[in-house]
Amino acid sequence: MLADEIRGAARVCSMIEHGLSPDAALRTAGIFGPAKTRRVRSLALRCSERKLQAAVMLLSDIDKIGKGLTVAKRDADPWLELAGLAAFLHR
Repeated sequence: MLADEIRGAARVCSMIEHGLSPDAALRTAGIFGPAKTRRVRSLALRCSERKLQAAVMLLSDIDKIGKGLTVAKRDADPWLELAGLAAFLHR
């Protein structure tokens, strides 16, 4: 769910940067429902596409850590990495 919303926000952000209105970008990206729309819109307007793509890559690493794999330059605790992701997106 988290990865889906961050990926969606990256798509919406890209569309907004190419001149689409936020509402049209959300519809085009297939983001529906009032709560999800609010979260994705807020994230897309607050962060750059580059930052959101970096967050998607971090989520990929967190998924690997959660499955017991070792990821270079990452903590072995996925919960600490999720906290880091939240801080990264908040900045």
